[in-house]
Amino acid sequence: MFSPTKTWRRWHRKMPVGQKRHAVASALAASSLVPLVMARGHRIAQVSELPLVVSDGLESVTKTKEAFETLKKLGLTEELTRIADSKKIRAGKGKARNRRYVMRKGPMVIFNEDNGIVRAFRNIPGIETINVTRMNILRLAPGGHFGRLILWTEGAFRKLSAIYGTLKSGAPMKKGYTLPRAQMENADIARIINSTEVQSVLRPKIEAPKKFEPKKNALKSKTEMEKLNPAAAETMELHRRQATKGTPEYAAVQKRKAERKEEVKAHRKKYKTGDDTFYKTLMRAFETKKAAPEEEKDEE
Repeated sequence: MFSPTKTWRRWHRKMPVGQKRHAVASALAASSLVPLVMARGHRIAQVSELPLVVSDGLESVTKTKEAFETLKKLGLTEELTRIADSKKIRAGKGKARNRRYVMRKGPMVIFNEDNGIVRAFRNIPGIETINVTRMNILRLAPGGHFGRLILWTEGAFRKLSAIYGTLKSGAPMKKGYTLPRAQMENADIARIINSTEVQSVLRPKIEAPKKFEPKKNALKSKTEMEKLNPAAAETMELHRRQATKGTPEYAAVQKRKAERKEEVKAHRKKYKTGDDTFYKTLMRAFETKKAAPEEEKDEE
């Protein structure tokens, strides 16, 4: 193998802790905004509100059937159907490398204590479960696109609020938590974007370059031919009928052909017979002429 991967390759990059916490906070805040969640592709038309919080009884569910029925009652039937229909074979070589199928990401369930919830949800396509103390930015914003649909348990949401209050008060954060000073309230996106502070640093809108449509060949494009010759369609239809046996146009064409043949025969019979034909006149030029008697005597 040319240029194989080396063991000393620098696989990972260190990132500032504050930056990672800010990313997690942004992903959590985006999960509570309906436009961002819908823009990511989730179907939440039947969901009552965001963020979606349920009681702690969901953490004790151990059967996949019960978990599936719970998701349907919460209005996620359309979302589950979207995930199931999205399973397709991967386009590239990865389908030969133990990753044959691809599927869209579905809702993520965040819990406080695992009393069987992981076992219940692990076999539902597209659903992921994660502990509130082990939240990962790769799960909260897969592919770098925030706005993932999140299903919270009450205990997990309370712990999140407690962590947020601790960070807001300025107290030191416990080891294991990766949540920053997150703004969980719904932000007015339109007001922020249209504010003077944001608009003053934006660059002016770039006008798209003028585009010209490629020139089309009228002999290949029927639309272009119609522009040049409005009667092109009628002419083509007439030619088609003239070439189809059994039509009046075909009979008229054959009649004209027969008439032309008769005219050619009559012309040849009148002007191309006897010794006055072109071929015979041409061949007479190559015949040897007999010499006159006086010329023969002079030669002797």
